[in-house]
Amino acid sequence: MYIEVKVALNHLHLTPDQEKIMKNLTEKTKYVNISYVYLSPIDSAEQFVKI
Repeated sequence: MYIEVKVALNHLHLTPDQEKIMKNLTEKTKYVNISYVYLSPIDSAEQFVKI
């Protein structure tokens, strides 16, 4: 999610290969259980604090 947010916020254009990698990464991680709370801006690398 962090990478997707950085791409969107910075209006970056991905190559077809990069888009394929992002889709693959999203598919592989969609069932990962994330039990974290957002405590800072969405584009901050320090946004997660484990509960």
